[in-house]
Amino acid sequence: MSAPAKRPEWVFQPLVGVGPLRFGMSRDETEAAVGSDAQEWNGAVHFDSVMVTTYFTSGERLAGVQVAWWSGLPWTGQAPQVTLEGVRLCGGVPSAMTRWLAGYVESKGYGPISWGPFGSPANETLGLILLPDRVHDVLVTLPVMVGSEWARRMRDPDAGDLPRHIWAPQWAP
Repeated sequence: MSAPAKRPEWVFQPLVGVGPLRFGMSRDETEAAVGSDAQEWNGAVHFDSVMVTTYFTSGERLAGVQVAWWSGLPWTGQAPQVTLEGVRLCGGVPSAMTRWLAGYVESKGYGPISWGPFGSPANETLGLILLPDRVHDVLVTLPVMVGSEWARRMRDPDAGDLPRHIWAPQWAP
């Protein structure tokens, strides 16, 4: 049996982008950066090959990125591991990641964390939400990163720009 492939690492640059993606890119530029297997679904554009879901402004500019934590399963592509200053944001224990995020934003002077639906920790200065994601009986973190255009309202499912469906707890069999 061969060892699983190493996940590519994408570095998150707050309010700028993640990996090869930059907030403000056109859809064509986004596809050129991550692949042409785009599928539109529920107000988002999903790329199966890298397990990344992208969200665009009404002007078709990249404004948000969600990266799956699961990777290499028979029905999935090879999802990147997203890091912020060396800390893995995908697949972490939600309570531990909440403590880490609170300490991180305090140490950087980025203001306090705020809370989205289901107690999802977020920070507008970073443009980061750590959603809970469920696989079997385990909860892990699923990062959603947004650019400055969406950061102020990112955690409000009623007034924000992110589709409402992202706030429903995610689940993988």
